[in-house]
Amino acid sequence: MQFLIPPWMADLCQQHAIPIPDNCVVYHGPLELPPNHASLLMKRTPMKRGEGFKRPVLERTRPNYKPIPTAARRGVMAMVGACAQAVEKDAPVRHEGYRRLVASLPCACCGRVGRSQHAHENEGKAKGMKLDDRRAMPLCADEPGAVGCHTLFDQYRLLPGGRPAHVEQGRAWSAQTRQRITDMGLWPTNLPTWTKP
Repeated sequence: MQFLIPPWMADLCQQHAIPIPDNCVVYHGPLELPPNHASLLMKRTPMKRGEGFKRPVLERTRPNYKPIPTAARRGVMAMVGACAQAVEKDAPVRHEGYRRLVASLPCACCGRVGRSQHAHENEGKAKGMKLDDRRAMPLCADEPGAVGCHTLFDQYRLLPGGRPAHVEQGRAWSAQTRQRITDMGLWPTNLPTWTKP
């Protein structure tokens, strides 16, 4: 049995170096089907198990590809490992009592009493990550019709100078807050004191 294939399919096979089977003929003229063409299109006998539609295996080649020798690859990996060293990070301390104590103080920026929240510094903070609870200051919360200092601080809109100014001021305010709590004698006994600069 012979199969007719259109010219575009023959060109495609030639581009991809796929051999055209011997029982296929490239047909360039109008398609004339024999009177019993419907019976030719239907396969009445089942396919043999495991035969399926076999496709030719394409060999992919890259132009000017030269594999890197194994020894050179090991050398590159060794160099990267020597340069990149893991940085140890302390686990941030969480302390509910300290957070409540900071929130009970007046706002570090505007001095409002009774509306403060425990606000972390903005240095080293990322989405979903909080800093150590001891690196914080009291800043006032939002209220209907007014944006609080905490929101403005987190959005770098509280002070002129953008992010660097907020990072520097956050360090100063958190140090003042720790000092104030220590001077008042309210530092929690089960919370280690802050020793870093």
